[in-house]
Amino acid sequence: MPHPVMCAFCGDSVETADPDPCALIVVTNWRSPEDEQQEQQFFAHAACVLTRFHPEVAAEAAVLHPGNELGS
Repeated sequence: MPHPVMCAFCGDSVETADPDPCALIVVTNWRSPEDEQQEQQFFAHAACVLTRFHPEVAAEAAVLHPGNELGS
């Protein structure tokens, strides 16, 4: 049984069902050399990500949209 994860946006658990769970990776200092960068992974529902992204960014997030050709 997979370890339960909590959505970074709504706080509810994220059940395993296409396309969930989603993982967002935050990289600090991303323009710096790799040894100066740090990263951390957060989990979320695809729907929570899409509702919180700017509309133009959400439209580009094809892998998060139901029925997309990349996630099928």
